[in-house]
Amino acid sequence: MEIIKEIELDAIIPHKNNRLVGGFADAKIEELAESIKAHGVLEPIIVRQILGDDSVHYELVAGERRWRASKVAGRETIPSLVRELSDEDAVKIRTIENLQREDLHPLDELENYRELIDVCGYTIDQIATEIGRSPAYVKRRLTLYRLADPVREKLAANELTLSNALLVARLPEVVQEKALERVYRGDGEQLSQTDVRQQLEHQYTADLKQAAWPLKWKPDDLPACKGCQYRAKEEPSLFPELTDKEDRCMNPECYFAKQRAWVDNIRQQLKLDNKKFVEINNAWHGVVEGALNPYEYEKVDRKTEGAVDALIVSGDGAGTIISVLTGDAKDAYTQEKYNAERDPEKEAEWQRQRREWEISRKTFDIAKQVILQELAKDISAEIPRKVCEIIIFATLSDRYRGEPFIKETPIFEYGEDEEDYGTDPRKVATWIGTLTVAELQRYVKLALLEPPIIDAYLQGDYAEALAKLAGCEYESVMRESREQAEKEGVE
Repeated sequence: MEIIKEIELDAIIPHKNNRLVGGFADAKIEELAESIKAHGVLEPIIVRQILGDDSVHYELVAGERRWRASKVAGRETIPSLVRELSDEDAVKIRTIENLQREDLHPLDELENYRELIDVCGYTIDQIATEIGRSPAYVKRRLTLYRLADPVREKLAANELTLSNALLVARLPEVVQEKALERVYRGDGEQLSQTDVRQQLEHQYTADLKQAAWPLKWKPDDLPACKGCQYRAKEEPSLFPELTDKEDRCMNPECYFAKQRAWVDNIRQQLKLDNKKFVEINNAWHGVVEGALNPYEYEKVDRKTEGAVDALIVSGDGAGTIISVLTGDAKDAYTQEKYNAERDPEKEAEWQRQRREWEISRKTFDIAKQVILQELAKDISAEIPRKVCEIIIFATLSDRYRGEPFIKETPIFEYGEDEEDYGTDPRKVATWIGTLTVAELQRYVKLALLEPPIIDAYLQGDYAEALAKLAGCEYESVMRESREQAEKEGVE
């Protein structure tokens, strides 16, 4: 039975679970209220009578926006279609109306799906048909059930985008709060969906193709990989970015627990069979107690002389047995392998390049001394005292090692180790102020002849300019220095 009548707004009660998170946009309600003032309520709301109460009340089934806008518009009643509806029918009407709106918050959308499943017994396919979406779309939205409370709160407060929330929801609840840190940059802004996916995949997934155990294997207290909700291949609609060739576990804690259990199984079996074997770490990061690290063994064919069985206990292939060489046998094998792979032409070219580099370096050292010695000859009392002080201060304050200049000064100090020496810049400044003009000239010459900081300027255009300042022909100096370097040769 259905009737349409005017019902007092205060006699109508909205459903307690309707749009709890997203609510209704005030601007939209105000806009609708203005329309109602001008034209009235053009379409009745849907209600059902609440039984068991002395006073007459109605539950709002569909049309809450019109009911709220009518209140804002100052109306006392609203045209209503009163229908006799079961709980199931009321849920269907209310949720379908909500799900067809574009401004529904994802968590409110999730609550509507929950009611359709729990109250109406809908399947994912049925929900998809009702709302005109794909089953994959509905299934992805339902993963929001998995969100840990801190992540859910971020999404509810619109501090987390839906796309990033869906990525976090694919992970086990115990790691979601930690994974949430990967979503944000240092300035608090969220990364893009692509960047977040890459971050989470790198940090919180494992490659099942590297698993040594059968995927049907089920150790104590752990599920089998086959059929597990955290195996990406079992839920392809939740992992559209993965290719057919990829097989990933989204619960690495469980993955590595199985890996350890499988390694223990293989280890015990080898011991029961009285087989000799070594344990190896197949990962370059970290150290595994009692296992050989990658630089301590060489993987070889089983038929290689001296090969021994090795159980991989960490890294790719953990739980499998391979053949390796260790100790002297490994060293002899790698040297033989290197000798066999040597290319005489490439080695000759490398030796030529190395000699050219050594000659160039020696040429530079010889030219440097020539230029600086010429430059030092022109140091005179006409150079302003301030310039001299700056040269000495810059050189002494550099705290370099192995140069004799610093040891010529009375403020030279040894550290705890004789090879650790230097000067205090404050003492340098005080000491420089006490020098006579003659002493300044002497120390400036020493600074220029042993200049760790000037080395940087003896290259390219700087070297040519410095040579010009010293009255040298740069190209001539470099040519003669080259001839001397080649004559002396290199080690």
